[in-house]
Amino acid sequence: MTNTTSRRDVIHELTAETHPDLWGTLALGDDSPERLWVRGNLAALTERPAVAITGARACTAYGEHVAAELARDLTTSHTIITGGSYGIDEAATRSAIHAESAAVIVSACGVDRTYPVGHRELFGRVIEQGGAIVSETAPGEAPTKARFIRRQRLVAGLTRGAVIVEAGARSGSLGVATWARELGRPVGCTPGPLTSAASTGTHLLIRAGAALITSAAEPAGSKGSRQLAVTSESIKLLLRSLALFIGGRSQVGRPLAESGNAIGRRMLIGLVVTGHGVLAILVSS
Repeated sequence: MTNTTSRRDVIHELTAETHPDLWGTLALGDDSPERLWVRGNLAALTERPAVAITGARACTAYGEHVAAELARDLTTSHTIITGGSYGIDEAATRSAIHAESAAVIVSACGVDRTYPVGHRELFGRVIEQGGAIVSETAPGEAPTKARFIRRQRLVAGLTRGAVIVEAGARSGSLGVATWARELGRPVGCTPGPLTSAASTGTHLLIRAGAALITSAAEPAGSKGSRQLAVTSESIKLLLRSLALFIGGRSQVGRPLAESGNAIGRRMLIGLVVTGHGVLAILVSS
């Protein structure tokens, strides 16, 4: 372990022998990393369930907004994990910071380096707020194409589920979705305009069975909307449903239990963040 100038800015070196529970969470088998280096708060990796929010670097304003809204709402119960890239990853990470929640960045280079270089301030804020930077690449090492690809499995392995917000047909974030499915973790995607190349990959994932997650312009409960309004009486139900989706037990396409509420035995097919920034359940009739 190497100390740096800040009390929180510490680099921890981990192995399967020293941290078997973390390697058990990764569940990567033969693809497990030999070592992990964690800069910052080691507990940020395990103290709360984590969800990955990732997607296009060249995202649209819509994608940036949706990523920020999703991250903000999920920080109430989850740690946000990203790759720390520009675009969707940055929006989600900054939103977690603004919500005063610990975030985790999985890096493709040594944790003592910053990539992209323009995110030096962002990485610093993650550390200052009790989050962490994690990598299987030794300190001092630079990122490479192969390391970016290998990073995808760590992003998926450290989380209970992954949300892809905008992704082109060849986006690296599709690799996170692939690994999440391989590990039995739920995958959700936000749709975009049919004409947007930034949403081609997410549309393909939805067609392949990923859960639909969207940002709706209409307020919950408005005419023509299939969303159910969030009230003080239903907020606990909504949070429980969210936990079911992200918590490693995907309930997508299965009937919800009877609970004497307006949802009854309808089918949960996704989660919605409304234009008012609140969660609603998207259901089938």
